[in-house]
Amino acid sequence: MNNKKGFTLIELLAVILILAIIALIAIPVVTNIINDAKKHALKDSAYGIIDATDLYFAKNMKSITTNLEFDCSNNKCEASTNKLDFKGEVK
Repeated sequence: MNNKKGFTLIELLAVILILAIIALIAIPVVTNIINDAKKHALKDSAYGIIDATDLYFAKNMKSITTNLEFDCSNNKCEASTNKLDFKGEVK
């Protein structure tokens, strides 16, 4: 008896074709997940920077005892006192 064990070429091609179809479906899904994670990481980093600046000013602005008033006109805000050097834009 001649018992040859192995796969035929058709069987191997069918497996490769199935793996290619799975890859075509999975790659865009994984790419979208990675891009969403990058966007959320950037957003979280921005919030971290904002929190850090709030903490910095809370620790270092103890000497200001007057109330700060801002004049916002023409899409710009300026502090009414010279103790705080602030200029910004309202969007």
